[in-house]
Amino acid sequence: MLATGRLAVAADEERFVVVGPDRPDLLAAIAGVLTLAGVSVRAATVRAVTVEPGARPWALIALEVVAARDVLPAAERIETDLGAALDGRLDLAGGIAEQQRRRPPPRRLAAREGGEVVVRLDDRASAAAVLLEVRAPDRPGTLWRVASAIAGAGLTVSAAIVATLGAEVIDTFYLRSPGGGRPAEGDTRLDAARRAVLDTLGGGAAFTDW
Repeated sequence: MLATGRLAVAADEERFVVVGPDRPDLLAAIAGVLTLAGVSVRAATVRAVTVEPGARPWALIALEVVAARDVLPAAERIETDLGAALDGRLDLAGGIAEQQRRRPPPRRLAAREGGEVVVRLDDRASAAAVLLEVRAPDRPGTLWRVASAIAGAGLTVSAAIVATLGAEVIDTFYLRSPGGGRPAEGDTRLDAARRAVLDTLGGGAAFTDW
């Protein structure tokens, strides 16, 4: 897939794999497209890959998913929609809002929405990035909301580990500057990302480990 030199999506029975030019909004875009397609992300890994020395890095995203109707959409459809979202031809925010208006979450999900949201910045765990850890109730579109908030704050996700454990999502995002550097202590974009994630998930508790 990397050898094709273009955005590409592949799928099997329970996984999507995406490769594309590394850009801050790529994770948010694929999460949003899958949400619109009725697909829940149960786990995901993100990493940057350099194909040639000095070349622009590419992103490799693997997502373990569950389809609402037990049938995954074709990879070709997801690839087309992802390209449209990245080009600004597909309104993810509007589409997801309309989807949730027409199909509100089941009662068992709605009952969990009062669960605690915790967002923590960790500057000590990695020499290459600042970690943003998120614990929140499992709701449709959570990964899209968090990834969009990070991109909107002006940071990029160089790697991520996303997991759903029962009724809770536990996500770790490795944050870097768009140019690839590590955000410095006091970088206002870090606090902006943390506040944006809290706001989009409905508020909660925030911590910083410096």
